[in-house]
Amino acid sequence: MSTESDKPFELLKPTEESNNEPFQDFIQEVDNMIINMSPDELATLPDEASIPIEEIKFDDQSIDQAVSQAETVAINENEAGFLEMQQTFLEIMQQVLKPVTRYIKAIANGIETRELFEIINFTVTPLIEKVEQVKLAQHATDLQNFKQALTRILATHFGTLAPEMREALLKSYMEIKRTFGLDLRGNQRAVVNVLEFYRMLCFSREVEVDEIRKFFAIGIPSLTWVRRTPAQEIASLSGMVIKQAKLLRKMALAFREIPEEAAERFSEAPQGMATA
Repeated sequence: MSTESDKPFELLKPTEESNNEPFQDFIQEVDNMIINMSPDELATLPDEASIPIEEIKFDDQSIDQAVSQAETVAINENEAGFLEMQQTFLEIMQQVLKPVTRYIKAIANGIETRELFEIINFTVTPLIEKVEQVKLAQHATDLQNFKQALTRILATHFGTLAPEMREALLKSYMEIKRTFGLDLRGNQRAVVNVLEFYRMLCFSREVEVDEIRKFFAIGIPSLTWVRRTPAQEIASLSGMVIKQAKLLRKMALAFREIPEEAAERFSEAPQGMATA
């Protein structure tokens, strides 16, 4: 009667990938030799337990170093990709925040109307969460401080801006300017025209309040920019429906700009929409 030990000794066939391994001829020769051995001869072969452990050596240090190097490369590649993403994000934020630089210069020159603070608030507020999401902690902190200064002004300002509020706003803005690397030359006439356009929108029954917020959230440096930018791009940047973007652009094209001399004498007009 045959037993399990009488069964012929079988080897797994080498895969095609192993044909190119070093010493393949020698390995094949050993395989053939083992296949041709009798069961009694096979019984004399040492099993795994009989092989002295010191003869089986792995270079643990080399393996650890290889693993560590691979992990370092992966981390560095991920970090490099993340830093590149942050840099791209900052470049976008610079474009959005640049109009705020122009608005702040107008405030420093005496244009302290409440609606201008509302426009700035529309631009800055949505950015805070986005900046936090890309882990720019200092940038987010500076935006938060600036937002707090704006909130205090919007909660109390309906006339002349208190000196301490103006100082707090300008001081917090300078941190944003430094952190984000902002720069844009002042243009009081451009600011006055944007401000008057905003006031017109506030009293328009054709434009929804949420669409106005979205529009100014993208950063509006001037009405010239609005006129030159396709409605599809405005809708894409702001998240507005295309119909409203077309309407706003049409209204900007028809808007009669303030003359240069009138912009220089600009004073506060009736209050616009309330800001939450």
